[in-house]
Amino acid sequence: PTPAAVPSTPLPTPAKPVPPTPAAPTSPRSLAQVLPLAEKCTHFVIPEFKPILSQAFPFTMEEFYDRFWGDGCDDVWRNSLKSSEFNISKWTSTPEKCCVSRKIEFRVPFSALGVSASTTRVHQTQHLRLRTAKEVHLETESVSLDVPYGDSFVVHTMWRLTPDSAGCMLQVCTTVRWTKSVWMIKSKLQLYPRQLRR
Repeated sequence: PTPAAVPSTPLPTPAKPVPPTPAAPTSPRSLAQVLPLAEKCTHFVIPEFKPILSQAFPFTMEEFYDRFWGDGCDDVWRNSLKSSEFNISKWTSTPEKCCVSRKIEFRVPFSALGVSASTTRVHQTQHLRLRTAKEVHLETESVSLDVPYGDSFVVHTMWRLTPDSAGCMLQVCTTVRWTKSVWMIKSKLQLYPRQLRR
């Protein structure tokens, strides 16, 4: 006799995986959380600068800070300076509370007529602050140790960051402050800061 057919039992439908709940978007860190707000900085008072660069970037000022100026961006500075020796400290608040500051020591190529040194050590002090809620100033002072009369001048550079329709705008200006009287050879020495500004 033909065996009775065994009714098939339908397999249970597997439960559909529940997608994870996406994390709520976090607001970008405000620069006011990491930088002091001060219209003037007691460490950096230079009346006149010469503009040398103006460039737009396709990201916000906060992103620019995290990419180029924040702690942890050591390689950015090392590569841009083409430095064979490089040491950089962390940002620290100054006693005056007008900015945060750090120091960079590096060695860069240098060539000028009548100068035997092919490189020079540079000691640079940086000051960073919010000048207004929408304007960041990075101000640097650089002293060259291995060029003739290198202790007679300081190269000052100001980096001004502001919002732009496509992201942010960086403007760079520079000037030279003479710290010692070298009027007899000043015309020749003026070639050195130009080389170092490059």
